Amino acid sequence: MAQPLSPWVAAVPLDGSWDRAGQINDGDERADARWLPAFADGWRHAAVPLDLGYPALGLVRPGTDRVFVELDEVAGPIPVEPQVLAVLNRLETSWSDADLTAADLATLQTADQTLRFLLLDRLAAETAPAPGTFHILPWPLVEQLTDDVIAVLSGGEPREVIALRHWFNPAGADFTAALEQLDEGLREPSAALTRQGATAFCARLAEFDVRRLPGPLRQRLADLVGMLLDRNEFLGETARRARDRLLDGALPDTAPIQHDRELARADDHDEREVVLAPFTLHLSGLSGDVLTLTITAAVADQTWAWVIEAYGEMWLPVQIIGPNGAMRYQVPLVRGPGEIAGEIEVQLGRGGLLEVDVAGPPIGDAEAKLLPREEVRRSIEVSPSRDGLNQWRALSGRLRSGHPLREVIEEAFG
Repeated sequence: MAQPLSPWVAAVPLDGSWDRAGQINDGDERADARWLPAFADGWRHAAVPLDLGYPALGLVRPGTDRVFVELDEVAGPIPVEPQVLAVLNRLETSWSDADLTAADLATLQTADQTLRFLLLDRLAAETAPAPGTFHILPWPLVEQLTDDVIAVLSGGEPREVIALRHWFNPAGADFTAALEQLDEGLREPSAALTRQGATAFCARLAEFDVRRLPGPLRQRLADLVGMLLDRNEFLGETARRARDRLLDGALPDTAPIQHDRELARADDHDEREVVLAPFTLHLSGLSGDVLTLTITAAVADQTWAWVIEAYGEMWLPVQIIGPNGAMRYQVPLVRGPGEIAGEIEVQLGRGGLLEVDVAGPPIGDAEAKLLPREEVRRSIEVSPSRDGLNQWRALSGRLRSGHPLREVIEEAFG
C-alpha cells in the first residue's frame, strides 16, 4: 500500500501537462497529504511522465483516471528514476519488514535529494532503519561545511555560506544546526556565538549514533572536534568522548564514574578526587548522608578576557546518582584568583551506590536562560556558596520581565 511521502501533492491530467498554478492537496495546501483519508488505501507509486522532460514521483489508483504527483518544498514535482521507484515499491509492500541491501542503498543514493529525505523521514518514523541506511542522506554538504570551518580555524577566509537546513533531521543529527552556528560565529566574528556553537556541536556529537555517518565524514568531524578542544579546554571530557567515538564508530558511552559508598564506608575513606581535565572534582562525605562536590579548574591570566567574552558566567552540568535515583544539577562556577570554582551539597540518604559524572561541557549565560525550570530550582537548593547564589541572582537580573526562569529564581530566594 502506497501513501504520499510528501505533505504536498497535486493532481495532473492524463496527458502529463504540468500547471505550476494547479491546486495543492485538492485545494487544501495547509493539510498534510500523508494523512488525508483519500490516500488511506488503494494507491501505488508510479513514475508519471510530465511535459517537464522527466518522470515525477506520483500516485495512481488502478481502475480510476486520477493521477497525483508528489511535490517538493517549492511545489515542484519530484523526479524519480525507474530503478529508484522499484526499490520504493518493494519497501511499500511491508514497511515493518523494510530491509535495504547494499545494492538498494547504492540505487537510492542516485535518487533526488528531496526523495531521499522524504523516504528516510518515513522509515525513521515507522521502522528502525539500520545505521547505514542514513548514509544516503546528503552528507557531502556536512563534510564541505566541516572543511570550511576547519579552514577558517586554521587562518583561512570564510567561503560561501552552506545551508544544511532540514536534510539531516531523519538521522536525528541535531549537531548540524550547531555546526551552522559555529560557522556563523566565525564569520561575524563573535567569541560568544562561536563558543556556543562549539559547545553544542561537541555535546550533541557525544550523544549521536555516529554509525549513521559515512566513515570519511566521521574522520573530518573528529578533526574539527580536536581543533575546538585545542582552542577551548573547557570542552574537556565531552569533546574527548565525541572525538573518540567518531574515530571508533562506537555507540554513546554514558557510563559515569562510579564510587561505591559501601566500600568507602568499609575502608573509612570519606573523600575522593577525580580529574576530568580541565576540571577537578573533589567529593567529600562519601561515608555520610550529605555529599559535598567541589569543582575547580585553573584559568591562565591571558585566558580571562576570552572566558568572560565567550561565556559571561559559567555553569557546569553534573549528574549524581544516589539511592534515590539520578539527578542533574548546574553548578555555578565562580571566577577567583587563577581559577573558577563551584560547590554543591546534595542530600543522598543511606546505602547503595553513588555515581558522579560531568554531564556535558560548561554552559554560559546564553544557555543558562534556556535551562529547565525544575533543574534551576533544584540547583539553587543545593548551592551552599554565597558567590554561587549571587551568580543565580545575577542571571535573574539579566532576564526580561516575565521570563519563566526569572520567576523560579526569585521564588527560590523568597
